[in-house]
Amino acid sequence: MKILVPYSGLGTNGTYGIYRWLTETDHEVVALFLDIYYSSDEYTAFEREHFVRGVEWLKKNTRDFEVVERVCKRKYPSFYEPIREGSPFNEETSSSDNMRDIITEVAEEFKVNTISSGKSGEDTIGSLHKSVSISRRDSKYNRIHPSWSLTEEVTLENRDQVIKEMSSKWSQREKLPQGLRNIITDCPCKGKRLGCYFCSDLLLNELRPETGQELDDLILEKLCAGKFRHLANPKTFNGMRERTWRYLGLLGFNYPDDLDKTEVLEQLSMKAQEMYSKAGNI
Repeated sequence: MKILVPYSGLGTNGTYGIYRWLTETDHEVVALFLDIYYSSDEYTAFEREHFVRGVEWLKKNTRDFEVVERVCKRKYPSFYEPIREGSPFNEETSSSDNMRDIITEVAEEFKVNTISSGKSGEDTIGSLHKSVSISRRDSKYNRIHPSWSLTEEVTLENRDQVIKEMSSKWSQREKLPQGLRNIITDCPCKGKRLGCYFCSDLLLNELRPETGQELDDLILEKLCAGKFRHLANPKTFNGMRERTWRYLGLLGFNYPDDLDKTEVLEQLSMKAQEMYSKAGNI
């Protein structure tokens, strides 16, 4: 079997997925880096740096694989749909369609039969359209989610089961070798932006006492995602915009009560800088 793995080098889910494919199977692997239209040139360069580092680490410590880079252009106009059925809040979903098309083109070019998806538990916070990648009956490609299985496809019939059982990035980080985990423990702001989403996300593994699996459950419940999707009130739920505040709340900064307590954010900023330094990224 030949697997196409979208891999930025910086994201936890893609890193976890490619590591599983390379260490738990003998399938041919093609790693795909996408220069995506909605990312700035600076952020794309930051991701590419980590992609190069990740590829080097993986080839040295696991086995060889193919590497390809492509540009993901905007093909479809912006399209919005409710984050939950009956919700007054919308999210943009056409970016998924734009990426799907270029990924399918590369899959055809490299003659793969399986496309790996980085979708994980935390991605199920929004609309079902973006929560998982479904294997369609008329598609030439299987859609496999390493957050759930390396052998079973996700279909409309098992989608709800998959959403409840997928792992999330906090337990995935815990399962990565330290050298590979160090590469993804980074953020462009290097801990200097107070209340940064990416820093807060990474600090949860660093500062919370729970195991990765316990963190998955704790955070997914806060996000009304995964097996806790049913907890969301569709009339009021706006979890996509509240993720940072929920992460910061688990780190000791409670919104909106602590808005005037910048010293808490400053302490978290220092902790983030220490984390990046320990990972060798400062």
